[in-house]
Amino acid sequence: MTTFAVTLGLIVKGPDDVRRSHFERVTDRYATLEAADAHLLDCSWGYSDHGGHATVDIDLTVDADDETAAYELASASVRSAIHDAHGATPGWGERASDPAAVVYRLTDESVALLPARTSAR
Repeated sequence: MTTFAVTLGLIVKGPDDVRRSHFERVTDRYATLEAADAHLLDCSWGYSDHGGHATVDIDLTVDADDETAAYELASASVRSAIHDAHGATPGWGERASDPAAVVYRLTDESVALLPARTSAR
């Protein structure tokens, strides 16, 4: 396994009064996924409200066999957390059918190989 840093940028749309609390539910759901999967090593989330929408920046560290697998693991785990919190991810293979849904759209992504970890002695 190799360690990768994956960065995802999202735009979030939905009712102004629920976006922030929904984001908090998403991060809680992700924490549960992270605790259950040894390949999800670390994650930090940033949220910024811009009036009619919000932006979310996510930095994940994952163990995977290659860059493609790292992106797929990171992306799938974030999408799962959004879905578990009853959000929608159109553009990631689905459409939001409820106009009151909180919608997360991917705007940016990157994957980088991290230096090999050394064990503490």
